[in-house]
Amino acid sequence: MAAGIGYRVLPHTADTRIEAWAPAHAGCLEAAVCALVSTFADVKEMEAANSIEEEFDESTDKDLLVALLEQVIYLVEVVGVVPVTVDFVDEKEWPTCRVIRRGAARSCRDLGAGA
Repeated sequence: MAAGIGYRVLPHTADTRIEAWAPAHAGCLEAAVCALVSTFADVKEMEAANSIEEEFDESTDKDLLVALLEQVIYLVEVVGVVPVTVDFVDEKEWPTCRVIRRGAARSCRDLGAGA
């Protein structure tokens, strides 16, 4: 991640809480995806094996964040792909954006439920 972009995973009784920050929308969403992925997989040293392009047109930042994180969960559970990087292609046309995710679930270390 670029300078000024970051996240942390916070303990919570029944689920996981994440915080993400960045100077721009795209960086904050990238950090949120990284935070979510870090709760179940170690992808820090992975190289992108392929790419999947998605398009989102949610009207609010909150809706876009929820849609993006739901899509990450879908890709992991249904397609078997873990995002390694997230690249926002059309941030200038916010809130419409295209997202490219890269990585393969078979290549990363599973951290299990105790992460």
